[in-house]
This record gives sequence, structure tokens and C-alpha cells, in this order.
Amino acid sequence: MSTAGIALPRPQTKAQGNSFPSLALLPLAFIPVFGTSAEGLQVILLMVQAIFFVMGTRRPVWLLAAVMVSELTIANYMYEFGSFKISHRLILTLACVPVVLPHVIRRPDLGPRARSMILAALGFFLVSTFANAVAADGGYVLKFARYLITGLIVLVLAPAVVFNRDDARDLSLVVLVVGAASALVAVLQHYSSFTDAPLYQVVPHAGLEGTTFESWGSRAMGLAESPIYITSSLLFFMMFLLGVVLLADLEPRVRFLLTAILMMTAAALFFSYSRSWIYSAAFALLPMALVYRGQYRRELWLLVILGGTAFLYYSDLQNNRYTLDANSDDSAATRPVLFEAGLNIAMDNPILGVGHNKFLELSPEYASRIDKSLLERQGAGRALGQYQPHNDFLNVWLSFGTGALVLYLALFVLSIKNYLEVFFRTAEPLLKGLALGGLGAVLAFAANSAFHNLFDSTLLVWLLAGISLALSKLVMADPSRQKRLGGHRSKTVGV
Repeated sequence: MSTAGIALPRPQTKAQGNSFPSLALLPLAFIPVFGTSAEGLQVILLMVQAIFFVMGTRRPVWLLAAVMVSELTIANYMYEFGSFKISHRLILTLACVPVVLPHVIRRPDLGPRARSMILAALGFFLVSTFANAVAADGGYVLKFARYLITGLIVLVLAPAVVFNRDDARDLSLVVLVVGAASALVAVLQHYSSFTDAPLYQVVPHAGLEGTTFESWGSRAMGLAESPIYITSSLLFFMMFLLGVVLLADLEPRVRFLLTAILMMTAAALFFSYSRSWIYSAAFALLPMALVYRGQYRRELWLLVILGGTAFLYYSDLQNNRYTLDANSDDSAATRPVLFEAGLNIAMDNPILGVGHNKFLELSPEYASRIDKSLLERQGAGRALGQYQPHNDFLNVWLSFGTGALVLYLALFVLSIKNYLEVFFRTAEPLLKGLALGGLGAVLAFAANSAFHNLFDSTLLVWLLAGISLALSKLVMADPSRQKRLGGHRSKTVGV
């Protein structure tokens, strides 16, 4: 695919291009009134996405905003037509195609780093689809291919609709509002859980029908579908926000406000009681602190040290879920069992794997090759045949083979490379902050993926790759344009 050509035209006027879509985000203000039930909350979130989509017919960047809102909230929402179900993300991403297609036909400028990323993504699609075709029935091959197609669309959509710094800024503001709303709802969920009626309920999840706030043990989940998904979405939000707070050219009061939101987001993550976010945040923050050389470097290191110390002290004091290990928690005890089963399956089928839907069927057959003490601890052996591997990289390997794993890892490596390149090349504060945050977000998602099944239930890995291409296009495609961006130093009123 050629990445040279003409950039997509912006159909709106300059005034329109600089306007913030308050109308699209207005429904979020009604969460305290109508969002206290699961049904009311999902209607509000779908309304926000619908308004963004309509606005995207005039300014394509809002199409990407609609997809982002979906992924940060109800990523796995399903429409039911009798016995037939179809995902909201598939409808939304496919609906973006006819709006953008006329411009794609004109061979848009996707940036100088798009070719290698798109080739890796297409390679992963082809290898995984072929592996599924060998191991699974045609219906499942099509079902999983539809998910991968949505990822490919999002990967191309991001650099195709982000034209300049204003687009990057406005998308950041959308993520700021949605992420802050989700964090606030999560905090309110936690404190209202001490009453007889929790303030907010969980949005129905496609794979966990009939779940409620209480069924999750009153673990906060904000606007997402579960405590697992809020860790993924809020880590994405928090890392980008941290990069902007550290590097964007902000007014002091705006920086203070964003820092307060950052702290609230950390509290929301804590109240999810999902242990994986701690490791993911640490895995992301350390490289960010090493790369960052700005004015607040000491404060960043102090924040990391004090935050870690406070977390350990408070968790030990409260004796909460974070203090449980494999000897006292069945969820933690199942991870080594699932990992060993998955590793054995992958090593027995290194070329094409066994197909994406075969782990549940095959894993009980590998019980004899797992340490008996692991199987007996907390009854962890019962997890075989009931749960997926809970490790994305292992899941890709055992499902599609070594080639697919290499291509999947290439998406992460290329994304990290793009964010680092943008960070070191641009002098524009906002783009530099987004690049630093993107680096952290990729690393956090990678670490979180090592504990959960995220690659086949969210589009964040594709979004992160696409955003890295969009920033690369803005910074590296045109050196003279980059110089102009670097000289623009007006105060940023938000992210």
C-alpha cells in the first residue's frame, strides 16, 4: 500500500475545525439522572457515539472519536436480532468505511511509517485467518475474521482522518472528558457500594450476560463493562494524560486540574481491585521516567516512588484483594495452570497453532503435564476447560502459531518505535506529550495483556498503532511543516 499522495481534504472551515464538540459529549452530563441503571447508561454512551458519527460526515476525525468512545466504555456491546447477534464495534467501524472511502481511493497520506505497520497487520490477519481455517469451521473463521477486519479499519482510520495538531488536540479532549467521566463514576461506585443500593450499575457485557455490580464483588468499573476492561481503558487514558501534563504547554490552573484528574484516575484503578494494573502501570512508568528529561522529572520520580509506597502500605493495612496470592486466591492460583497448559499446546503446535477456539477443548488433556501441586492449589485444576489462557501473547501463539506471534509482537515494536521517534523529533509540546503518553500506553497494554484476554475483545492495540502512525505523519512527513508546528507555542486550554 502506497503511503505517498494527497492528504485528505478538510471539508469544514477554520472556525469549524477549531470548535470542540460539546454537543456530542453533552449526554454524559445526564449520567447522574439516567445513567444509574445499566440500560440508561448504555443508551447515553450509544448516543454520544451516534452524535460523533453524524458529525464525522463533515469532519472525519469525529469518526475516530466515536470509535474511541466505544473502546473506552462499551467495547463489547451487542445488538440482538432473535438468535443472531452482531457487535456494536463491527457496525460502527464498517459504517465509517463509506464516509472515508472516497478519500481512501485518492490514496491519502498515511505517513512515512505506515507501510511497515500495515504490512505487519495484514500479515497477522492472513496468517491467523489461515490458521483458523485449518483448525476451525467456516462459521468461526468468518466470525473471528470480522473482528480482525475492524482492527485493520481502525489502524488505517487513525492516520487517515488526523490532519493536523488541531485534530490531535480535539481527540485528546474527547478522551479526557470520557476518561475523566469513567474515573469519576468508578470512584462513586466504590463509595456507594457501602450502601444498600449502589449508585451505578455495570453495562451488560457480551460475554458475561446477566452480570451486575454486585456480582463483581462491588469492584468499580466506571463506564466500562467490567473491572478488567476499566483497567485497560483507564491505563490508556492515564498514560496519555500523564504525558500531556508533563510536556504540554498548559496554563498553571489547567495543569493543576489535569493533575487532579490524574490522581482520581489512579484512585479509580485502585478501586477496580484488578491486580494486573499495578504491574502494567509500573512497566509503563519506568521507561517513561527514563525517557523524560523535562521540568518535572524529579516530581515524576517522586510520584512513582511515593505512589508505590502508599499503595503497598494501604493495601497491607486494608488486607484487600491486592494482598492475596496464589495460596489464598483462586483467581491467582489458576493463572500458572492456564499458562502451563497454553505453553504446552503452543510448543506442540508451533507452526499453525490449534485455532482460536480450541483452548477450552484441548486444555484438560494437558492436565497430566502440569505440576500436581499447581492443580491442587485452590482447586486450580478446575480452570482447565473453563477459562481461556489469560495471556494474549500465549493465546496468539497457541492459536495461530509462531509466525502470527512474531507479527503480533511487531505491532507493539513498531508502535513503540513510532512514539519514540515522534518524542525525540518534535518540539511541539502537545505532540511530544502525546508521544510520551503513547509510549506508556503501549507498554501498559502489553503488560496488561500478559494477564488477560484483551487482544480479541478490544481494539486498543489497533488504536495505539494507528495513533502512532497519525503522530508520525504530523511530525515526520513534512519537515517544513514540523518546523512550523515546533514554533507554535500558544497556551493549550486542555489536552
